[in-house]
Amino acid sequence: MQHQAEILKEANENLKIKSKLIEGQKRELEAKNKEIMEQRDRLITLNKEIENINQNRMRFYTNITHEFRTPLTLIISPIDRLIREFHFPGQAFDMLNSIQRNARRLSLLIDQLLMFRNIETGNLKIRITNKDLKEFITEIFSAFDTIARQRRIDYTLEIHLPGGPYWYDYDKMEDIVYNLLSNAFKYTPEGGSIRLTIKEAPSRKGSRPSISISVADSGVGISDDQMERIFERFYRSANGTFAKGSGIGLSLTRELVEAMNGTIMVQNNSGKGSRFIVTLPFKKEDFEGAEVNEIPVHDFTEMSNKVQVVIDNLSDDDATFEHSTLSISETPVVLVVEDNKELALFIANSLSSQYTMLLAENGKAGYEMAKKHSPDLIISDVMMPELDGIEMCRLLKNNLYTSHIPIILLSAKAQVENQLEGLQSGADDYVPKPFNLELLKAKISNTIEARLRLRAMFTSQKELPRNLGNGQSLDDKFLSKLYEVLEASYTNPDFSVELFADAMFVSRSLLYKKLKALLDLSPNDFITVYRLKKSLPLLMSGEMSINEVAYTIGFNDPKYFSRVFKKFYKKTPSEYIVQQ
Repeated sequence: MQHQAEILKEANENLKIKSKLIEGQKRELEAKNKEIMEQRDRLITLNKEIENINQNRMRFYTNITHEFRTPLTLIISPIDRLIREFHFPGQAFDMLNSIQRNARRLSLLIDQLLMFRNIETGNLKIRITNKDLKEFITEIFSAFDTIARQRRIDYTLEIHLPGGPYWYDYDKMEDIVYNLLSNAFKYTPEGGSIRLTIKEAPSRKGSRPSISISVADSGVGISDDQMERIFERFYRSANGTFAKGSGIGLSLTRELVEAMNGTIMVQNNSGKGSRFIVTLPFKKEDFEGAEVNEIPVHDFTEMSNKVQVVIDNLSDDDATFEHSTLSISETPVVLVVEDNKELALFIANSLSSQYTMLLAENGKAGYEMAKKHSPDLIISDVMMPELDGIEMCRLLKNNLYTSHIPIILLSAKAQVENQLEGLQSGADDYVPKPFNLELLKAKISNTIEARLRLRAMFTSQKELPRNLGNGQSLDDKFLSKLYEVLEASYTNPDFSVELFADAMFVSRSLLYKKLKALLDLSPNDFITVYRLKKSLPLLMSGEMSINEVAYTIGFNDPKYFSRVFKKFYKKTPSEYIVQQ
């Protein structure tokens, strides 16, 4: 009995201990729950703050984008009137046309950005109509007739719409078809073909009735890596097909298609062009929540303006750059490397009174032209097809034939890290767009003058300049090697240009080209000037005769030394000693 009581007591004690443990675990769990709830509340508050920030950002974005419209109107309308009512001389008329074209481009870009904003905020409204779809598509198709004729493109339309009614959003359908056609014209060469086809899509079990809109072209086609990314917003490939444009059109098209419950795809026919296919439902019940717009009001003038932007862009692309051989000129040669031909021509025309101008359409062409013509300065864009400005700069600065050429980079990428990347690639200066023309002119002038002062430094100073050849650039290392070779060889009267080139591990032509570019001296003149500078401290010491000095510095003939000395210093060695 006593034993049972002890067992019961022990059990009670264990129960109390377990109860305390459970109570402690309960309190610990409650504390953790409280902490979790507090974290949840903080996360909810943070999400609200982030949402408010995003809303404020989007509100600002919308407001500022809308604000662009007023000054744009005050640019486009007066320019249109000036061109229409007044007869300006050639260059003034060209400048007004340039302003008009680029104002139109900016207006279209703003419209596209506003459309994106409406999509992101869920404010994109679908307004459907069943107005004759065949007539509507024909109107859009016809708007591109002028471009097709100008570029001799086989431009065809096929419409197979046997049923109906066909419900669609008037404005968004226009944007979709416009974007697909403008993209096709952008990448189809002259003499190619573009076909717009609209028809009812084949019905499949479980699928809703749909229409299919396809645009097929005979352009360059789309590579596999681009196929995955062409619908990304702001995508532009570093080179190749999709290096043109802003990277907005196809992305916006996909957004609009998906907003109307449709799909878009692209088929790659590499080497034979590409084909974009949009599939959209057309039954009224497929657009749940959409407004019905029985009589849509549509201004087709707006479509004409948008097509004119395509014409302007294609005209810019068709403009040719001058690649002619340079004529002999006293003015410095400046090479402009810029894929926007209108901007390239503007820069060239603005500088042509002071410099001999060369133009290249991308970094690859610019690199080849720099090697061929060895300009006094290069002005280059950064974002270009084939080869961008940063990579072109690296190639030029690491090539002994071109490393001496100063480079000024121009770019819309104006952040500090972008400028740092440009300067680290070897560029001498970095100018953000939009740039001030007078500031650019000043930078060009100063850069060329600095190069001329470097050339004069070697010949104008009595002693050999000590600050030449001490840096880490290819040119500094080259100069340092020049000094090293001559210091070891200038006393040798048989030291020739051939031996000089061999010691430098370069060809005679490269040695000549490099010395002319850096110091404006031929190799023979450089050797002579180096020897003459070495003669000065020997002459002034009075420890040697003039003849002895001549032999010491590598001249076989003292009389020839005196003639060369007089030609360079405008006095004989004897006169120089007396004057000093």
